[in-house]
Amino acid sequence: MTTTRLQFTEWLPDQPAMAGSLNDAKNVFPLSLGYAPFNNAEDYSGAASENLNGIFVGKFGADVQVFGGGTSKLFKMDNTTLALADVSTAGGYSSTDNWQFKQFGKKVLAANNSARLQAWEIGLSSNFYESSTYKTGTYSRSGTTVTVTITGHGLTTSTAYRVDVTSGTATDGTYTITVVDANTFTYTDSVSGTTSGNINVFTSSAPIAKYVTVVRDFVVCGHLDSGTNSNKVQWSDINDEAYWSTGSTSQSDSQIIPDGGNITGLAGGEFGLVFLEKAVVRMSYIGSPLFFQFDTISRGLGCLEGNSIATYGNTSFFLSDDGFYSCDGTNVVGIGTEKVDRWFFDDCSLTDLGSMTTAIDPVKKLVVWNYKAVDGKRHMIVYNWQISKWSRVDTLATGVGTIASVGTTLEGLTSTLGYTSIDAMTASLDSRLWIGGKFLFAGFQDDKIITFTGSTYNSEIITTDVEVGYNSLVTLARPTIDNGSATVKVASRKELDDTIGFSASVTTSSEGRAPLRSHGRYHRFSISPTGNWTNAVGVDVDITPTGTR
Repeated sequence: MTTTRLQFTEWLPDQPAMAGSLNDAKNVFPLSLGYAPFNNAEDYSGAASENLNGIFVGKFGADVQVFGGGTSKLFKMDNTTLALADVSTAGGYSSTDNWQFKQFGKKVLAANNSARLQAWEIGLSSNFYESSTYKTGTYSRSGTTVTVTITGHGLTTSTAYRVDVTSGTATDGTYTITVVDANTFTYTDSVSGTTSGNINVFTSSAPIAKYVTVVRDFVVCGHLDSGTNSNKVQWSDINDEAYWSTGSTSQSDSQIIPDGGNITGLAGGEFGLVFLEKAVVRMSYIGSPLFFQFDTISRGLGCLEGNSIATYGNTSFFLSDDGFYSCDGTNVVGIGTEKVDRWFFDDCSLTDLGSMTTAIDPVKKLVVWNYKAVDGKRHMIVYNWQISKWSRVDTLATGVGTIASVGTTLEGLTSTLGYTSIDAMTASLDSRLWIGGKFLFAGFQDDKIITFTGSTYNSEIITTDVEVGYNSLVTLARPTIDNGSATVKVASRKELDDTIGFSASVTTSSEGRAPLRSHGRYHRFSISPTGNWTNAVGVDVDITPTGTR
């Protein structure tokens, strides 16, 4: 009899079954030695009035505000009731693209490829508003002549100004004005009539952008004007997210990137990364007169889907058309090559790639991609960037993101979250979930924000195929599971092209032993940890050679 120890090494589905790597690592996440459970999703917020496609947390000082976005609305979570209230600008939105969020000082900025860049001031706003510079005044219209009164307007006739009528029946639009005096100007409306009311006159308009990020002291937008300028980048004035006009006193400007195709995403920080279909371009601040320098660091290899980009520190992770990569601003490195790339493209529904979301779990050092699979369900692929190991997760979550805990009292656990007792809580009392202001890896499921703090569920680790002689008999398996037990199955076959079929599950005894009896030449083992387990390291198996007869 031979006792063979099978360590739970890397999951490498792109490699052959006999390569010595795991054949599956499902509903777990990688550790340096072994795997830990990936907890199930559970509801955190109340239901929004429509399904969500993105979540975000804004945090400034002690103020923590959690947001969500759908196709026509933006929502803010009430920190007491956890309800999601509609905080959209008047009239709402219309877009099939996911919301992209970014924080700039006290402002939360949101882009959806349809509306002009939206803004929210943490601790002050009650609704999102357009992140543009404007003057507010009153107007009266007689016939087609509109007379506007704005004290000390400082406007000139050299520019056409966009107006937004907030009351009355004058027509929104862009008009060339005629200055009457320091407080008054006129313009010709596109329709005729008599009316009066309030008006906003925009002196600098935020772009309509699909992507938004922050590079140093600038807000940067890309893929502009609902795709009309899909290879254009535009940035705000320094430290002013509302001023977007190029001028002698402004550092705001724009850049068209002539090669590489459409812009598919942005990443920010001390430098910016502009991801295109077939290129990655670094955006570096150099000061006046050009302000930013653009250097192509990858040509021919770009980003397939902007929603696949996640950044931690100076490193961005993304999906290209041949697999997963990381970029530190200088080098682009394949992180899924000969590991998971081929498996992912076989599993992912490419026609639904736009529904992909990506988030960082900073505590566990994970990048998590949520996507729709070819079986119609949601799957997640998980990468631990510190140890370069992968795993996968089956999930009901429709997306992932980052939030921050808002803090909850013991009374709130019962009155707001509905727990009947401490024993009914799936997350322990010392979890980051209950401590205000701590950043959390989270997600959303249809119309609710969720957290991955539920029970462990359906975890399974399948070993490599092991061969001991031409024929052999498996008699015993002893999994190494910290703080838990397991069920074990074995699949044996004589030839590599034989059908793989697992035996019935055997539950380990109190000594951690699972008796088995299975003949064959090649054996693989399925280990499903149970209980409140924390780490699955490997399995010892007893295999006896039986000869060739």
